[in-house]
Amino acid sequence: MALVGRVPSVLEQWMIDRAEVREPYTELSYMNAGVPGSDTLGVVIDEQRAGDHLLTRPVFIPSEAMDDLPHFLPTSAWSRCW
Repeated sequence: MALVGRVPSVLEQWMIDRAEVREPYTELSYMNAGVPGSDTLGVVIDEQRAGDHLLTRPVFIPSEAMDDLPHFLPTSAWSRCW
């Protein structure tokens, strides 16, 4: 699945569907502002505006950072997460 430049709701639904076939509560998590993340893929799906549209902008991070993103990435790295 392409992660860059997607409609956020389409990509989030793919992540939800993917999580449903995995061990419960181990795959999908939500950050501030409802930003979805995948623990096993090591990605948080941020969004960026492109004209009148919002498109996905994945941010790949190490697994140890998933629980404490502010210490790994500065606030300026996020469009809407913080």
